[in-house]
Amino acid sequence: MSPNWQPSGHVFTRPGGHPIDPATLTRHFHALLREARLQPVRFHDLRHSTATLLLAQGVELVVIKELAADVASRSGLVPDGSA
Repeated sequence: MSPNWQPSGHVFTRPGGHPIDPATLTRHFHALLREARLQPVRFHDLRHSTATLLLAQGVELVVIKELAADVASRSGLVPDGSA
């Protein structure tokens, strides 16, 4: 984190706290998957995997929906209000 980092409320940011470009996030994510020798998956699919795991742990669906909407809006990848 940069000493000039400014909070933006986003989950993923550049070192200064500004939203990360979605294409950059995708490129780095795919590179990490290749490096770890994991099967290719879309970054968005992690949201569905998380929801499935939470359901299996007994978390109520309404809570999962609220978490997914909150993360989507704070990620900067989905405009506010459209998650």
